[in-house]
Amino acid sequence: MKTTYEPLKRRMPYRMALLFDRKGELPNKEVFYEKLRARGYEVEPDIATAKMWSFYLPEYTVDCDGAKCEPYQLLLTDYTEVKKSYGDELSRGQFKRPDDGEMLDSCKWQVFIGDFFSSAHPANMRAQILSDWLEIALELFPTCKCVWFEGSQNVMSAADLRNNPYEGDLRIFHGAVKVRFFRILDTEDMVVDTLGLYVFGIPDVQFHFRGLNPDHVVGLAANVGIYQFCNNVPIENDETVDGLDADGSYRQDIRWKCQYEVSLFAPQREVLDVNTGKFAAGIRDE
Repeated sequence: MKTTYEPLKRRMPYRMALLFDRKGELPNKEVFYEKLRARGYEVEPDIATAKMWSFYLPEYTVDCDGAKCEPYQLLLTDYTEVKKSYGDELSRGQFKRPDDGEMLDSCKWQVFIGDFFSSAHPANMRAQILSDWLEIALELFPTCKCVWFEGSQNVMSAADLRNNPYEGDLRIFHGAVKVRFFRILDTEDMVVDTLGLYVFGIPDVQFHFRGLNPDHVVGLAANVGIYQFCNNVPIENDETVDGLDADGSYRQDIRWKCQYEVSLFAPQREVLDVNTGKFAAGIRDE
């Protein structure tokens, strides 16, 4: 399963859609300044248009070949109508709850939030800022019904997001990173992967296997993804992680080798593929 390819690491602006069943009014712009400053951010006057506001964070500015680039920006748009349904067949098949699609389709209005001039910043820094920005938005838009996360192709209710079980920069995992599960048609093969880390420049995680309980693999995929995120991608090609026994228990004497590859499922991106040893599926070159 090893392959030679150019790395597909992508860092890009992040966008989330706050979704509503009816149109509302934007809060006063000064309230956003107050909320950001209350969380410790220095905020400079923004460039506003009729359709979008941007909030500059001057302390988050990177060097570009010896010159200062544009500072990190947080974006917010006005209400617009939803013209096209969110999520293709693949992403909708991975929704967590049966009624997630119905909840998503019931929303006819949207407000976009996200960041810009952000891709050069460390993943944990971006995650912290975006998590704060989302929490501010959910506070100031109390009628928001759910949020669509572009990078993870995930939808979550506003109520779930307001009860985030994570803390610190890991709060972004509650919505912006998703663990998916696939069965390969006409085989016993299964694939578990994460989706959403790649937007922050961190490879997603992928397992192609058979003979294991997928629930156990889902938990391991989440843990490996968090480990990579928190430690600036320490795992290198041919290094190993603790594997699972058939009953799903972790075994330090079972080591599963890792290799960076192209993802099996869309979107095409770089993933850390974990070879599950005797449970591995697919054709692999050793």
